[in-house]
Amino acid sequence: GGVLADGQRAVVEAAVTAKLAGGGDDANDYCFVFEFRDGLVHRVREYQDPRVPPARCFPPPPRAGRRVA
Repeated sequence: GGVLADGQRAVVEAAVTAKLAGGGDDANDYCFVFEFRDGLVHRVREYQDPRVPPARCFPPPPRAGRRVA
């Protein structure tokens, strides 16, 4: 990963690993773009590897009427 900043913007590249709720492992590459205004974070954009399906990281919500353990 790395960081590139110019005072008004910062770009951060990161490799993230995590344990999923179902017990599996996840690894993904991210790029965050921070924009600053008056010394505060004004806007954040996040990009991730499009080859990683979102359902792998975020399982669908439970169906109505189904109890969640």
